[in-house]
Amino acid sequence: MDIATGIAWAVERGAAIINLSLGGPGESPLLAGAVANARSKGVLVVAAAGNGGSGVVEVPARIPGVLAVSATNDAGALAAFSSYGPEIAVAAPGVRMPLRPRPRLVPRSARSSGPSGRSATSPRLTCQS
Repeated sequence: MDIATGIAWAVERGAAIINLSLGGPGESPLLAGAVANARSKGVLVVAAAGNGGSGVVEVPARIPGVLAVSATNDAGALAAFSSYGPEIAVAAPGVRMPLRPRPRLVPRSARSSGPSGRSATSPRLTCQS
């Protein structure tokens, strides 16, 4: 319910793009309704496919109308952890994403190689839009 509420909140405030770097296996009519409402208002909803490394795209990426994003590795191939399937619209870099943090906030060991996975992929695509 919190995710659907967040989508509604963003739509009410004029969001043009909503990024959902999260996912899970269960269907959610409430979440599907929030996505449908956002799409009806012209909002682009982007979601990560998941980190299961299987042919099962997670919710919300598999909800109709969502731009589902898989992750690629350093060589541009599908990342081993990335979920994939017919719902996927695009793939984006998702392995060791470079960080641009304020140096005081991130330990030196984390600066050279950033995060990998769904939390790194769909926001990158969203920022490029």
